[in-house]
Formats: sequence, structure tokens, C-alpha cells
Amino acid sequence: MRAIRAVTLDDRQVAIPTQRVVIAAGGLESTRLLLAADRQSPGRFGGAGGPLGRYYMAHVTGEIADIVFADGKLDRAFDFWVDAKGSYVRRRFTPSQPTQLRERILNIALWPVVPHISDARHGSAILSSVYLALAYGPVGRRLVAEAIRKRHIPPAPREIGAHLANIVTDATTAMTFAYDFIRRRYFSTQRLPGFFVHSRSRRYGLFYQSEQLPRPDSRVRLMKHTDHTGVPKLEIDLRFCDSDVDSVLRTHKLFAEWLKRNGFGRLEWRSSEKELHSYAMSQACHGTHQIGTARMADSAKRGVVDRDLRTFGSPNLYVASTAVLPTSGQANPTLTAVALAVRLAQHLGLENTRQTMRTTPT
Repeated sequence: MRAIRAVTLDDRQVAIPTQRVVIAAGGLESTRLLLAADRQSPGRFGGAGGPLGRYYMAHVTGEIADIVFADGKLDRAFDFWVDAKGSYVRRRFTPSQPTQLRERILNIALWPVVPHISDARHGSAILSSVYLALAYGPVGRRLVAEAIRKRHIPPAPREIGAHLANIVTDATTAMTFAYDFIRRRYFSTQRLPGFFVHSRSRRYGLFYQSEQLPRPDSRVRLMKHTDHTGVPKLEIDLRFCDSDVDSVLRTHKLFAEWLKRNGFGRLEWRSSEKELHSYAMSQACHGTHQIGTARMADSAKRGVVDRDLRTFGSPNLYVASTAVLPTSGQANPTLTAVALAVRLAQHLGLENTRQTMRTTPT
């Protein structure tokens, strides 16, 4: 690749000479561009049977149990707070590395969350206020990312009257919360990332975010339809397997034993033990962290890029994206992607320096 073709705003095609190209277009878009290039030059990135577009991972998420704390001090420990570095943080439960290895479970984090805001039976003026704000699209989309908003809001707003009744019963608390949250999130140097409302019963949903195993049949493909630039759109086939859910269930049972043994509280399942696996699998739909479809490996048979993010199919083409990660972990991959991008920038800088030194007369 010694030049890239680009389309101008007035639909003219131009060729831009280049020595190196870095694709940094996101987890799926970076892969889409590589798939389109592979279609034009079949086999460049492994072809239809290669790893490109395969091993699509995100996380296994959901709530299959409620956590009931034995002491009010315990649930207050899960408020947002500012650490020594001046950043908002929040505690989570994670199994130790020895426990993961001994029990053969995947990376996972668990933390208490407020009841579903759309269910007015929670009786909370604060949660009903949040629900109504997010349910109104023009406002909700300004408050949170659309993917997050849709996760909490049903397709059609419901129980509006019940939510309004909740607010009326304790309007002062709702207004005080709204003022404090807006001030700390939108008018503060350090933005509050979220909220946690205490429950008088000390009962909370137990949300989990677990690692998803890589599997080649979880993938994306190019469609026949194209977008306005002429690049084919993506067909997404994100799949979860029994092993993903088995690890989640095993972790919850270990966690329930740990809570009971230490007198911290208990777990209460939201489904019968017989249906627990299918209940957890029904919630496995998280795809907003796109990982693995242009994975890093030691050969073209196993991956798309090498350890320096250089593609095996084009020696001067690089990919800086979460798509290169060969495993998903349990956490948001953004910081890892940033670290890889910084590392790539340093690598390219050193290459430029070496090339200049080789071409400069002595």
C-alpha cells in the first residue's frame, strides 16, 4: 500500500501517497475496512477462512440475583467517591487471581445496582425522576450514551402515572438529588460518572460483567448493501457459549458462600436453580465493547496483526483498535486501546528516526 484512495466532499476520488497507514476507526469499523480491502484483494488478510472478522467478543452481563447486605455500612461502601488521584471510583467485587485459577473461572466483576428504574414498584422518587428524564429521548440522549439509555428504557414508556406518583410523594428528595447530580456531573471539574441510591431494605440488584471466551463462529461479515461511501455494511453474528455462562454461575455460587461465611449478607436468586443457566443466557447480549475481530497473534493463520499492530497482509498498514485484543477480560477495553495506540506511536516514531538516519548522508 503506497497510496490510499479517498473521496472528497464533492465526490471526487483522489490518491494520497503514503508510507504508513494506521486504521483507528473503532472496534467494528476498523474490521469493516479490512474486510472491504480483503474483498478487493482476496486472501490479503486470510480470506473467508481466515481470522479477520472472527472471534467477536464483548462481555457477558446481566443480573441473576439480588444481594442483601447484613449491615447498612456495607452498602454505603459502594457509593461513588474520589480517590487520592482525584478521580471518581467505585468499589466492585472481583475474585482473586488464585481463586480464578483454582476454580477455573473467567475474569468477572460484580457490584450492587439500584432496582430497574423503569419498574415504578421501587417507590423511589429519585429513580422515577431518572426514568422519566431518560425516557424522553431528546433529554435522555444528552444525559447518557444511547446504548446505555436503551438498556434501561423499554421501547415504549410505561407506568408514567405511577412514576409521577412516586415523585409527588417525595418531591423534595427528588429535587435535591437532581440538583446535586447535575451540579456534580455537568458543572464540576471532576464529573460524577453515575449514581447509587441507597435502599432501606439493603437489597440491590447484583450486576455482573464477565469475560467472554473467543470463538471463531462469533463474527462479523460484509453484506451486499453499502453505505453512502460505497463500503459494504456489516452483518453481526455475536454468539455466547455455555462455558461463558457456566463461569458466571460458578462465580455467583462461590460469592454467595463467601458472603455467608463472613456474615456480610446473602444472595437471593431471581430464578430457580434449574432455569438459572437459561435465565443468564437470555441476558447475554452485550456488544458495545467490540473486541477480537482483528486479533493480535504470532502468525497470519492465528491473527490479523502482529505484536506491533502491523497487519500480516500489508507491511505498512497498522490497526489501533480494541479489535486487536485476543481476549475480552471483564473491563472496558478503552484504556488498553489507548495504551496500544501510544505504544504504536512510539514504535512508528522510532522507525522514522531509523529511516532518516539511514538516508541521511554522513
